[in-house]
Amino acid sequence: MTVHRIPRQKTCAVVGNSGILLNSSCGDEINSNDFVIRCNIPEIEGFSRDVGNKTNVTNINLTRVKDIHKAMEFKKAPTAGMLTIGVAVCLCDKVSVYGFYPFPAGPDGRFVPYHYFGEFTNITAGSFKTRYGFHQEYLILQKWHQEGLINFVFGSCIT
Repeated sequence: MTVHRIPRQKTCAVVGNSGILLNSSCGDEINSNDFVIRCNIPEIEGFSRDVGNKTNVTNINLTRVKDIHKAMEFKKAPTAGMLTIGVAVCLCDKVSVYGFYPFPAGPDGRFVPYHYFGEFTNITAGSFKTRYGFHQEYLILQKWHQEGLINFVFGSCIT
């Protein structure tokens, strides 16, 4: 596995979400930093005069994950994959999603195992009880694809 480190930056701004920023006119100063880190997927549109609009990294805490979980009306726990997609959407301009498919057969009718590797290659996602909402996540990913938020690839790739 290759790890890509974020290079050392000359100036950084860490932007919280306190109301102290309202009417602060800090937006230009925040944007002038080389690297801007925001917390918990904040709203920026409509507040850029005060909070800027530049973002290099957004972090998220467990409470915010639970808020997103509730807002998305998950009936089951989100998978690590879904949480990772959420992080990628925050970090990347273009996000392509591969390997998220909850059905026992692909669009072409072929058997689709739970994992492509290891001990779970002989069972399907629907063949055992789980705390995850695979079908619900799939519907959300399709919606995000239709909205242009992600590129959701669930078939063969065109070479």
